[in-house]
Amino acid sequence: MENLFYHTYNRGTDKRKIFIEEGDYFRGVHDLYEFNDAKAVLNLKQRINGRPTSINLKKTREKLVSLFTWCLMPNHYHLFLTPKVEKGVSKFMKKINMGYTKYFNIKYQRKGTLFEGRYKSILVKEENHFIYLPYYIHFNPLDLIIPEWRE
Repeated sequence: MENLFYHTYNRGTDKRKIFIEEGDYFRGVHDLYEFNDAKAVLNLKQRINGRPTSINLKKTREKLVSLFTWCLMPNHYHLFLTPKVEKGVSKFMKKINMGYTKYFNIKYQRKGTLFEGRYKSILVKEENHFIYLPYYIHFNPLDLIIPEWRE
């Protein structure tokens, strides 16, 4: 498979928070692992309230993507990844967005869309973009704690 690199991201509808409590971040990190599998993910409902249960690291998996760097922010997320299978990025993003939305809607007793439309995906074509992107993603949280850091 050709090496293609993507910056994918999405944010909450109306810039609303998609990660409210610490447990939501744990669930988000868990989903990055659990949904990165061509096989269906079954019975995650028991993990709605509180932290996810342990993960079986020994099960056979067919990864959809290689995830290089990521960041979960209160109202959005960023992922830097490459597909490992045909249409791996779109399959992974569908599982992530649908799975997390279902979790969020059940936990917070709400209905409807969580995200501001379909995820965005930018193909990383230039070497300087490839080098800069991990810094951009990892520096994102500084905006929360030191808003003037870019100056």
